[in-house]
Amino acid sequence: MISLRRYTPLLLLLALWSFGAYHGGSTALSAIRDRAATVDLAEPAQPVVAALQEERRLTAVALAGTDVRDRLSGLRRRTDELAAGLRRSAGRLRVTWSRPAAAGDADRLLERVAALPAVRAGADAGSLDRDRAAAAYDAAVDAGLDLGAAVLPRAAADRARAEELLAREDALVSAAPRPGDADRAKLARFVGARRMLSAGDAPPAALVAAEDALLCGEGTVDAPGWRAAADPALSADLAAVAAAVRHEADAAAGPGAWSVALAGLYTGLGLVTVLAAHRLRRYTAPPAAADVDAAVLVQLAQRSQALLHRQLAVLDDLQRRDRDADDLAALFRADHLATQLRRYAERAILLAGAEPGRRWRRPVPIVDVARAAAASVERHAAVMVATVDAAALAGPAVGAVTHLLTELIDNATRAAPGDATVWVTGELGLTTYTILVQDRGPGLGVAELAAAHDALARPYRPPAAGDAPRTGLRLTGRLAREHDIEVDLSAAPRGGIVARVRLPLTLIVPTDAGTLEIPMQCDDAEPEPERIAP
Repeated sequence: MISLRRYTPLLLLLALWSFGAYHGGSTALSAIRDRAATVDLAEPAQPVVAALQEERRLTAVALAGTDVRDRLSGLRRRTDELAAGLRRSAGRLRVTWSRPAAAGDADRLLERVAALPAVRAGADAGSLDRDRAAAAYDAAVDAGLDLGAAVLPRAAADRARAEELLAREDALVSAAPRPGDADRAKLARFVGARRMLSAGDAPPAALVAAEDALLCGEGTVDAPGWRAAADPALSADLAAVAAAVRHEADAAAGPGAWSVALAGLYTGLGLVTVLAAHRLRRYTAPPAAADVDAAVLVQLAQRSQALLHRQLAVLDDLQRRDRDADDLAALFRADHLATQLRRYAERAILLAGAEPGRRWRRPVPIVDVARAAAASVERHAAVMVATVDAAALAGPAVGAVTHLLTELIDNATRAAPGDATVWVTGELGLTTYTILVQDRGPGLGVAELAAAHDALARPYRPPAAGDAPRTGLRLTGRLAREHDIEVDLSAAPRGGIVARVRLPLTLIVPTDAGTLEIPMQCDDAEPEPERIAP
């Protein structure tokens, strides 16, 4: 009978870790969705709405008997091109976890645009009257305004509505410069609603005068006069709405990046704490209970690894889209932090005797393996991957060699002074491919160097009481033994330590640019390219 009291501290830590991971993940997901709604939906939708408004106006002019076929044809093509861009952007959000609620408004907008060919054909044939044509365009624009209202503050959303009312005025007056009673009633509704929404802003005097003249029946406003009154107001409103959307996208960038980073912190650091507690407990636990704990924690670590991998994919996507230098710098820092956390999760899996989910099937250039290892350490900027002879590493050994080099490079950066460079080089020999990792630190004493060699040579032997755990070296020794790799440490000629990693030629593949790829397989994720540098 297993005592639950023995498990209480571990279960409490697991509960706290689960809560932190859930909270961090929820916050990150919310921030990602907010940014997706502005960058992937609202931004590309705004020019679609503007094009629809202008196409509606020219369609009304054409139905009134004015020949604008060439201009209308070009504008229709532009509307379709802009809508295609929105469709591609919205298509990137089909994955459930990143799809914001505003995507429904984007879908409705695209559906309305997809129905326009029938409206256009009817307008060209004269079988569709002006009101029915306007209603089709109004429905499409309304969907775009609903999308904007989902991401914009109230004042900006109201301005977008006011701009649409003015655009409807514009379409009506452009087609009917001498409005009858029915058109004048519509115009009065548009003007009244717009002025109410814009109560805080003084409307242009020329526009007010033109509207009053039309509403009061005091005469007509010629086309140039109306254009001179309406165009500046329309342009100012469109520019203000576009600026508001851009501001919302910029405002969402920083919180989005750091929310993703915090999610990684909750997941990675919480996992490290749980593993540390397990390691302390297993010395007093019966062997069977320790084995049960190890199996559970390996499963948790594998799930954490998959989550961190997805987090890195999200950060990559944000980096490709962002254009602000400060936001990009924050994203790169968050990306590097997540890379380190994934490394710790994979280290826990390897130390427990299991295999990480990431696997490679085809050869990978050794220089890229070295760069990937350097990118996973905290002081990655201090590492210089210098002269590396052209060769490729067999796919099944890529994960082990990458982790092995990461541990050695991490040790070297920790030993090197703050301004010193850690050098990584590679040389193809007659019987082995040798990779050197050299620091400029203070080096190791005779006893310390002997202990380091012992950790490499006997990686499965627990450290004696009072000895340093040397976890990185023990993991390096295990990985080296599994693939017949030789690793040794020695004093460097100019100070510091040089680690020599001798890869047997059975792991080396002749370089062929046509066959080198870096595919990766996670147990619960689709294959995708491995990330080489932050």
